[in-house]
This record gives sequence, C-alpha cells and structure tokens, in this order.
Amino acid sequence: MYFSPLQDSEIPEDLDFLYIGGGYPEVFIEDLSKNKTMLKSINSALLNGLPCYAECGGLMYLTEGIKTFGEEKIHDTVGLFKGYSYLTKSLQNFGYARIHIEKENPILKVGTAINCHEFHKSKVQVEEPQIYKLEKTTYDNEIKKWNCGYVKENTLGAYGHVHFFNNIDFLEQLMKKAVEYKKSKD
Repeated sequence: MYFSPLQDSEIPEDLDFLYIGGGYPEVFIEDLSKNKTMLKSINSALLNGLPCYAECGGLMYLTEGIKTFGEEKIHDTVGLFKGYSYLTKSLQNFGYARIHIEKENPILKVGTAINCHEFHKSKVQVEEPQIYKLEKTTYDNEIKKWNCGYVKENTLGAYGHVHFFNNIDFLEQLMKKAVEYKKSKD
C-alpha cells in the first residue's frame, strides 16, 4: 500500500508491515522534517508493534534526526531509534557484504545469513542493540568486518540493501512478523 512521507499526514491505518526503503533522505530533509504528523504517526505505530524493515535512508529516517553535511542544524525525523545520523564526505562500508545474525532478537533467527550491499555517505550513532555482523573481502583480499542492524520493538533498521528474492529466508522471517501482527489485531 503506497503512501508518501512527504505529502500524506499519517501512515494508512490498516498496515500489517512497513518497509522504508533506501534513498537519499537528505535531499528531502526539509519536507520530511516539517511533516510532524507523519513522523508522529510512524513513531507511534512502530512503538505499538507494527513490524518494520528500514534500509539505509530508511534507517536514517527512523533516528531522532539527520545532520546534513556542513550544517549545525539537526533535522528532526521519526525518533524511534535514540540517536542521530550524520552525513559524511566519503563512502562508508561500500560494496557487497554478507550479513550474519548473531544476537537474539524478535525479528530474525540467529544464524540467518543475508547477502547485501552498502552504498552510503552517512553514519548513525544510536543506543539500540546491533544484531548484524557483516563481512566482506576487499579488492586486495583483506577481510573487513563491522556491525549494524538496529532493533527496537518489531523494527529492524540497517544500512545493508537486501535483494529479497535472493534472500528468501530473510523475506519469510519479515513476513512472518507481519502475519503475527495481523493476527494480533484480529
């Protein structure tokens, strides 16, 4: 079900799952930040258990605010994750990687492995626990490792872009949360 965080005042009432894809929220940050009713609507729904997967720009949107490059101002965003995102001059963790779920959480099974790619010029600093351990082999055959994947309630936010049909187990686990949520409302 389509809605616009730029133009609509709140999310649709009958959602069973919210996917906030990647993108460049900094391009639209003024309008995203001004839409206070949408920010409140998303925050409230997620705190009340609506399952959500937010990747890259979606992760940034779920923090308390985004600090754009060269500005002292932090633009308000959803505020689910306690902390902020910051634009950087250079790419962070660029390229293909493999995600390993290593910590217990309400969304994904420990041991799940997921292929992804990252492409972003930002960092997040939030309080929520990280459940991802990522690993990639660099062009000079070095192994690079880092953490990501923030969880709160039934929400998972991460930088990695995941192709769902190349990671069916990941998709099935997300949809299982949606079905559980729908049943809890009935």
